[in-house]
Amino acid sequence: TFSYCDTYPKYLVVPATVNDETLQTFKEFRSKNRAPVLSWVHPTNQCSITRCSQPMTAAIKRNKDDESYIQSIKDASPSCNNLVIFDARPILNALSNQVIGGGYEDVKNYKNATLVFLDIPNIHAIRDSLKKLRDLCITNYNSIDWFSLLDNTKWLEHVGKILSGAVKIAENVDRNR
Repeated sequence: TFSYCDTYPKYLVVPATVNDETLQTFKEFRSKNRAPVLSWVHPTNQCSITRCSQPMTAAIKRNKDDESYIQSIKDASPSCNNLVIFDARPILNALSNQVIGGGYEDVKNYKNATLVFLDIPNIHAIRDSLKKLRDLCITNYNSIDWFSLLDNTKWLEHVGKILSGAVKIAENVDRNR
């Protein structure tokens, strides 16, 4: 697995219909070779949460092997009627990533698919916000305008967006049958 993608665990769970050779055919279509892999399966309806990175659509626009693989993931959960692609980024980030080779899934290329942007800031913004929060807690913990300073870190806003996105995903997995 590490030779496939150094940020993935030792073992990957993929549909039984997909072999190692198939995974190799489209791995470069995803940023940092992070192809869709199983993260969690609902215990009752068997709908899954599958995680991956953005497609690198600028050069080749689409990859039939990637599309077929995603269909295999959907087919592995026959009780799930729809394919919902949640993109954590704000739509503007996804659009601007096209300039540097990235992009997002075109739902026309997937059966019964919808795309939902969750509007979560990128990891750099989250990290900067956390640093500001940490600095605030260390240096200004007695400040009279502490809540205003807290608001300026945007930490609560970011946590709210992350939790809102998590709820949307969980609700969708729970009712997507």
